[in-house]
Amino acid sequence: MRSLASRALILLATFLVLTAIADAPPAHTAHENPDVLATITVGQNPNAIGVNPDTNRIYVSDRANATVFVIDGGNSRVIDIDPGTPGTQGITVGLGPFGIGVNASTNRVYVANEDGNTVSVIDIETGSPTENTVIATIDVPVAFPRYVAVNPNTNCMYVSAEGGGVAVIDGLTNTVVDQLSIFATFGWGVGINPNTNKIYASHYDDTAALTVFSVSGGTQCSDFQYASSSVSLGSCASSPKVACQGKDVAVNASTNRIYVANQDSDDVSVINGDTDTLETNIPLAGAGADQPHGVGMNPSTNRIYVGGKNSNNVVVINGADNSIMGTVTVGAQPEDVDVEEPPEPLRLVLHRPWPRRPFRLPLRPQR
Repeated sequence: MRSLASRALILLATFLVLTAIADAPPAHTAHENPDVLATITVGQNPNAIGVNPDTNRIYVSDRANATVFVIDGGNSRVIDIDPGTPGTQGITVGLGPFGIGVNASTNRVYVANEDGNTVSVIDIETGSPTENTVIATIDVPVAFPRYVAVNPNTNCMYVSAEGGGVAVIDGLTNTVVDQLSIFATFGWGVGINPNTNKIYASHYDDTAALTVFSVSGGTQCSDFQYASSSVSLGSCASSPKVACQGKDVAVNASTNRIYVANQDSDDVSVINGDTDTLETNIPLAGAGADQPHGVGMNPSTNRIYVGGKNSNNVVVINGADNSIMGTVTVGAQPEDVDVEEPPEPLRLVLHRPWPRRPFRLPLRPQR
């Protein structure tokens, strides 16, 4: 049997790279044992990460310097965008860069600039005259944009905002073509299933719910119409609280399951995308996770990775039965999670608000 090495990057007070090695196809195991493989220094205040699996490039937003740094996933080194300038240079974007969305189909990166209420569009096409430069800056009508979800099939980008609402960007024109309202005062994360063309926006408040947008009409992003519904996930009034203050959203397009990390209640909500109903809430307190923020999905293995911001660990969940597979101790305040699929080794990326260095860890399943 051919062996498959899978890896994961984590941004914390350091930037950790987790690696899982298993026979192909990967089998679910009881727990995983991490080792540090490498450390990557990146910026002053990394906030979020996006991955281009086609080029094996990782894009890291640095809030302190209004910059996006580019990492070569092959050697885990930061690429100097401007070698003629002293120091390692990144790509200058708008104020307070936060979430990053990568459209590998069009070779564009979209950066939500929270403090400037804008989205920077970066050209990442290899050999392009404007490679690794901002080619457009888009004003968004939602306050404090946070995360970007990309549908490569439709070339639509969805920008969530802490101030509530989701801005829709047409990648063909790099303009905002719609503004969607969520069933909450404050929003945070956003995810999309490109197979069903449904968008999922988390609620960063006490509504204990998720807004779902169904798309109809037209063939282009600018023509789409949206119908919204609310999925109840729990109760913030109960004791203990359930599904309170939703943060990051991850979508498994293969199983049509949606995962929401809930910070205040220390759990993860699992939504059935076929019916848009709550399937279960997975408690993480027993696994040692405190204030889950980031959540990432490995569709090849059906594993979910959740960063416990205050517990400095990552919880691994088996998506087949929603059981806890193990807990990986990492650096300070893991927060954002992303997954890179083959052909490159699978990578998980997470971060914390004030990281300095990244590590590389292998997760070796115990047999």
